[in-house]
Amino acid sequence: MASRWPVLGPGRLTSTSAYRYWDWKPSSDRDFIGLEVTTISAAGFALSGKSPTSLTWTEQASATGPGILYDVVGGTISVLRSSGLSAATSCVGSALTVPSFSDTRPAPGPGACFYYLVRARNACGTGGFGAGRSALDTLACP
Repeated sequence: MASRWPVLGPGRLTSTSAYRYWDWKPSSDRDFIGLEVTTISAAGFALSGKSPTSLTWTEQASATGPGILYDVVGGTISVLRSSGLSAATSCVGSALTVPSFSDTRPAPGPGACFYYLVRARNACGTGGFGAGRSALDTLACP
């Protein structure tokens, strides 16, 4: 029976290998969910640090009146992707009197990240977490 592989001297070619260049982009990653890394709807929103992570935003009392309190909610992107916004989101800070929050949870592992949403409230009413997030309007932060 004739071999399908050519004879190369005293041995035979028994394997081949190949190299393919891949130009990695976030959208090529199998975990890509299409969310922007930072989406800002409140003026002056900023994040810094890993653990603790400091969140700051522009105060809203001048636009909404006195007695303002802030609620911070969030979760992990992996649970958001697998379970949806309502199931993935919980209160991480509530009734804050200043426009800042320090998240002391341990930093997420490699390839993971937290997301945050902030709303303001006072005696006149409770704000929302932004367009497209009405499912969270009933989320109670104690």
